[in-house]
Amino acid sequence: MAGRVQAGVNMIKVSAIIPTRNPRKDYFFRVLDSIAAQKFGSGESELLIVDNGSTPPLAEWEELSARPGLRIIREEKAGCIHARNRGWRESVGQLLVFVDDDALLCGDYFAKAWEIAVQFPGLGCFGGSIHLQCEVEPEAWMLPFLDSLAARHVTRPVWSNNHQWNTIPYGVGMCVRREAFGDIVESLEEMAEFSVTRGRRKGARLGSSIADDAVIGFLMCDKGWGCGLFPELSLQHLIPKARLERDYLIWLSCSNGYREKTLEILRGLNKPFWMEALRSLVFMLAGLKPGVPGACLHIWAKCRGEWMAILQGSGPSVEKKPAFH
Repeated sequence: MAGRVQAGVNMIKVSAIIPTRNPRKDYFFRVLDSIAAQKFGSGESELLIVDNGSTPPLAEWEELSARPGLRIIREEKAGCIHARNRGWRESVGQLLVFVDDDALLCGDYFAKAWEIAVQFPGLGCFGGSIHLQCEVEPEAWMLPFLDSLAARHVTRPVWSNNHQWNTIPYGVGMCVRREAFGDIVESLEEMAEFSVTRGRRKGARLGSSIADDAVIGFLMCDKGWGCGLFPELSLQHLIPKARLERDYLIWLSCSNGYREKTLEILRGLNKPFWMEALRSLVFMLAGLKPGVPGACLHIWAKCRGEWMAILQGSGPSVEKKPAFH
């Protein structure tokens, strides 16, 4: 399947969509500044903010009223999937760029994303490199955990339509062809009811896990679309101090392991019990690396989440999420 992007006068090409709930103000306005700095054709892009239950509502922020060219939409149904779906329904652009409320787009992100969409009409979604900009310098033991915070370094273009984890973009800065998203929107609503997408909104802010994002890529492949990663797309992911605390990092690794394994179970991709046990053992042994503090702790937390999913099936969320701001 392939989708063609159309050229035309005064046509919206790119819709930037920010799903958010109670965003941190200093981060949020840096995000808006990075979008405003995009060099793209006049009138060829739009910005939608999907407020997923902020208190007070973002529409009441005086600082936002002074910024021209943005629309604020209120979505009361909780969850990132519902917020993204609402953004798709309200937007008009041929290419959607989902921007987290703590992600700074680097360079000409819109222009490069549009070029990729034109060059690769069979791609339903794609992304690029994600670099972490931490509020405090991570300690050495934290380094193995940073992948759980969606850090990703893309060195060459890769794409596939074969349900491969290593070609599916994370939600931070994910670019989605409008036609392709329309093909999966009903399935996304159904997936939102499973545990793989539950429990992500227990804190004050809105978030999605790597597995939640992978749902989009897997469904795209089901419909014949491809997924890809491109080094020319790059962004900075702002990480507050609270997300580098030990309890949060352990919870995040465990939660990601649980949700990724639950997604595999729901998709029928899980391996026989003995193979899962052997894989976990190999992972644990691999974590015992001299000079890599925290590696074994990270792998233990992720394996713990995976085994909770294996033993519980698609049951409730594994743990209460530590609140952070």
